[in-house]
Amino acid sequence: WLFPNWWSSCYDDPPIGCFPTSYPYNNTGGIAPQHPDTIGLEFHFLNTGSAVQFFNINNAEQIVARTYNSSAKTVILVHGYFENGFSSWIRDLSHQLFLKDANMNILVVDWDGGSSNLIYFQSVANARVVAAITALLLQKLVAHGGDKASFHIIGFSLGAHLAGYIGKRLPGIGRVTGLDPARPGFEEVATEARLHFTDATIVDVMHTDTTPTVGMGIFEPMGTVDFYPNGGANQPGCPVSVMDRVSAVMSSFDFTSDSVRFAVVCSHLRVTSLFIASVNNSCRQPNPALPVRL
Repeated sequence: WLFPNWWSSCYDDPPIGCFPTSYPYNNTGGIAPQHPDTIGLEFHFLNTGSAVQFFNINNAEQIVARTYNSSAKTVILVHGYFENGFSSWIRDLSHQLFLKDANMNILVVDWDGGSSNLIYFQSVANARVVAAITALLLQKLVAHGGDKASFHIIGFSLGAHLAGYIGKRLPGIGRVTGLDPARPGFEEVATEARLHFTDATIVDVMHTDTTPTVGMGIFEPMGTVDFYPNGGANQPGCPVSVMDRVSAVMSSFDFTSDSVRFAVVCSHLRVTSLFIASVNNSCRQPNPALPVRL
C-alpha cells in the first residue's frame, strides 16, 4: 500500500477494540492500523498428529477443537517486516523445535498482508491489530485447556514487538523471545508501544544489529535478560558501514532480493540463525563474550 491510514480505528468483528494514534501509540506518525480484512491475518497450525492447518480467526474454533493438544507446550512464531509465515527461518526453527519435542504445538502468525507495506510505519501500526487478533486465538486455546504459562512467543524484528503486544493483551504468558527487536519507530518510546520485560513471565531478548544509524535492531535492553552476541552489532562476515553494505551489493552486480537482504540486514538476520542453533544445543556454559543484563 502506497498511502497510509491516518485515522484511529475501532473494530467489533473481530472484537478487538480501538487503536488510537495518540500517546503512548504515537510512534507511527499518526498512522492508524489498517482494517483486519486488509491485513488478512492467517494462522498456520502444526503438530505431529495432523497435517498443517491454515485458518483465520473466523474458523479457528473448529481447527482448535480438532487438532490442538492442550497438554503439550505451544510455541507461537511471528515474522517481521516484509516477511511471511513461510520464511526460511520459521521453517528451520519449526524443524528444530519438533526435534526437541515432537508433541508440541506450533502456531505461525502469518501477517504478510499487514507487514509488507512500502510505508514501514503502516506495518508498525498494523502489528497492534495482529497482536489483538492473535490474543483472541490464544484465549481460545486456553478455553480448550491450554495453559498460558506453557505458551512461548518468538518474534523477529518488528515481530518481536508484536510478540510483546500479544503478551500485553493476554497477561500470564510464560515466555516471550525477542529476536533483534526492530529499532525504527521504537527508540525511546513508551513501554506500551514496544517489547518490555513485563510482557511475559520471562522475556529474553537477543540483539545482533545495533550499530548506530545503520543498525536495524534496537540496542536498548528490554527483557528480563538481554544477550548481545559479538557485542550486539557487526556480526562476523557481515558488512559493517553504510559503504560496506552498498559495496556488498554493487561488487556482485546482483540486485536480487537475497543480495540486498545480505547487504542491508545481514547482522539483523543473523539472530535467527543463532537462536535456531541454540534450540538443540546441549552446551550450557556461559559465554563471557555475551554481555547479559539481568
